[in-house]
Amino acid sequence: MAHDLLKQQRCSSKTQDARVIIQGVGNVGSYLAKFLHEQGVKIVGIGDANGAIYDEAGLDIPYLLERRDSFGAVTQLFADRITNQELLERPCDILIPAA
Repeated sequence: MAHDLLKQQRCSSKTQDARVIIQGVGNVGSYLAKFLHEQGVKIVGIGDANGAIYDEAGLDIPYLLERRDSFGAVTQLFADRITNQELLERPCDILIPAA
C-alpha cells in the first residue's frame, strides 16, 4: 500500500524532506527502507531487536541492508546504538512501526 501511495504521489518534495524512523528491519521494514531511500527520502533512524541507530543527517541504507544478519538485525554493528525507546522519542516526521 505504501509503495502504491508513494508511486501515485510521485514522492512529493514534502515527502522527500521528511525525516523517517523505521522500527524493524525484517522483510517489511527492509523493503520499505530500500524503497524510500531510492525515492530520496531521508531515513534518520532504524531499530531492531538489539537496539536502534539514529542520525539526523540520514542513515546509509544500502550499507545497513547489506550487513543485515539472518534475523534482520543491523544495529549490533554500532557501538553508539540507542534503545528502541530512545529511538521512539527522537524527532521525526514519519514513524513506521514495522517490527
